[in-house]
Parts: sequence; C-alpha cells; structure tokens
Amino acid sequence: CNEVRPECANCHDYRQQCSFASDPPASSEKKLRCHETQPTSGLEMLPSQSRNTHEGFEIHVPLQMHSIPARKLLHHYSTTVYETLSTIPSQQKEWRTSVLHIAFQHSFLLRAVLAMSALHLAHVEGNMAAQFIREAAIHQQAALTEFRPLVNTLNFSPEILRSLFLSSCFLSMSAFGMPRIEGRFKLTGAANIEDFLTCANLVRGMTALLERWQESILHIGMGDLTHPGIQSETLLIIKSEPQAELIALSDLCTSCNAELCVEARLAYIQAVRILHEQFVHLARLPRSGYSRSPVLFALTWPAIIPQKYLDLLKVQKPQAIVILAYYGYYLYRLDFFWCFQGWGAHLVRTSISALGTTYEESLAWPRAVIELG
Repeated sequence: CNEVRPECANCHDYRQQCSFASDPPASSEKKLRCHETQPTSGLEMLPSQSRNTHEGFEIHVPLQMHSIPARKLLHHYSTTVYETLSTIPSQQKEWRTSVLHIAFQHSFLLRAVLAMSALHLAHVEGNMAAQFIREAAIHQQAALTEFRPLVNTLNFSPEILRSLFLSSCFLSMSAFGMPRIEGRFKLTGAANIEDFLTCANLVRGMTALLERWQESILHIGMGDLTHPGIQSETLLIIKSEPQAELIALSDLCTSCNAELCVEARLAYIQAVRILHEQFVHLARLPRSGYSRSPVLFALTWPAIIPQKYLDLLKVQKPQAIVILAYYGYYLYRLDFFWCFQGWGAHLVRTSISALGTTYEESLAWPRAVIELG
C-alpha cells in the first residue's frame, strides 16, 4: 500500500472502501460508470466493453504499477502468457523481453499487456474469472483511450510506431479471447457474427498499421516477431486429412460461382482461395528454421480477405456464412491456442443456426469433421 490520500493504490485498483481514506469534499464525488468511445479506423471497442457488462465502476483509472494487482498481472505475463503468443521459442523470447522493455516506455502498450495477462488468468482461474475479466476490461479501455488518437497522428518516432503496432497485436488477440471467457458462445443469433466481425476489424487494423509503417517497425528490433524460426516441440495441431480439406474447399469455391452478383461472387471466391492457401500452409508446416507460428496463420485470413466479403457477412448473406463455417474448421485445427479455443466449433454452430436446413448440404463437411452430430 502506498498510503496516498484520499485512497491508497491497492484499494483504488480493487474498487473497495479504503480505511486510509479521508472524507473527500462533496464536489469531488463522481458517479462511477462505464463510458463508451467511438470506433476509429476499424480499431473499435471490444463488444464486451461497449455494453453495460461492467457497469458500476470507472473504467479509465490511473495506472498504478506499484499496486499488487498490476504487479500480479505483469508477473503472470512474464512467466506464462508470453509463451502462448507464439510456437517459436525465439519469438517467445522477444514477447517476454523486448516487448516488455518497450511497454515500460508507453503506458498504452503496458495497459494492453496487462489486459492480455488478466484475460489469460480469467481463462485459467475459472473461480476468479469475473474479477480478471473486470481487470482486463479496465486495462483494455484505458489502452484504447490512449491508442486511438495516436493512430491517426502523423510523423511518429519509430519508438511510438512499434508501440502502436504491438498494442494492436494484443488488442486483436484479446478480442478473440474475450467472448468465450465471458460466456458469449452460449448466445445465438446475429451477436455471434458481430463478435467475429469485431475481431476481424481489429486484426485488419493491426495489419494496416504494419503495412503503413513496416519499414520503421521491422527495422527497430521487431523483426524477430515476424521472422520464421524452429517450432517448439510442444506444438499441438489437431490432425486432419489435407486432401479431404482441399476437396471440400474446391467444392465450396464451385458453389460460389452460382452467385449472380459479380462483385459478391468475386469476394466469395477470393475469400475461399485465401482460406485454401492457409490450409495448405498449415498442412505443410515444417519444423525447420523456415517455419512460421500457426498463431499468425489464424489471424491471416481475416486480415487479408476482401472487405466486400465482410460487408456481405455483416448483412448475413447465406454464402458468406457458409464460408465462415469453413474458417471455423480452420480455427478448430488451432484450438491449442487459448485465445482461439472454442472458436472453431462456435463458428460452425453459428452458421448452422443462422442458415437452418436450407444450406445443410454445404455445411455437412465442417459439421462432420468437428463432430457436431
């Protein structure tokens, strides 16, 4: 405890009555509430934070790194979470050392790190999940509050650029992790597709930053995070039959040709072809020094598919939803990564629920391979 009036740091972070607090003047009393911010450049607010899920506390609180909760999150990141961000040991080392070093120079990145750590604790500490979800929401919102205005500013130093890029990486992965931990996979209807679209937009925002500032970011010590390396011996990918996957995707591409709208047809075909490429890469994943982390593979498809496809998915065009189910199977193959855990089966179930029996034949393959019955 730092014993600073009117409220010590630990009580401030835990939102509990402080025994060291003096009575504040009436004018300083504020109603604690969760507030929303407007989305910018595709890096919109995570769905869980734009609702009233965390109502009853001020989500933007000063960062107190000397407080016990923050130290606990930092310790958990540096001992556990960093290993989950890649399957390549050389990259894991960068997530643990270089990234933390940069984070201590920019509070918005440090907040994103702490949010990721809190989310992982919510994943592994089920009996305390609500507390850690709350902490993740606090840090994510604070990171976004600082992050958004900076994204659209010009003439950054290389140090700021790499911090913004790293923040977008954490926000993208956290976006995938939050819905399942919050129990949103139990929901049905359009909300499930909206959750995926939020994730996709954040991933695309991350990709846009890298494309915009790639030379600056990758030439200031960040190259190891994108360079290939040797896979960890603990790599566990759900086994499948590559030939069956490619045949199913070929059939899916053929079905896209029935779309009458030329623009939509091209968007569908391109989305399927990109997914086909990702399945091929995953099937050929080497354990040599030229291997890439499958964690990166999982983010590639939503990052580079046509925007038109996402627009069609947003209005729930049937063919777009069918394609989403096949991406669901792709994520199912990567179920070992905690952020993506459960997403594969969830997207297939969502597609089946949205389309009913009309597209039963088109959805038969992803449904069968995930064994949904």
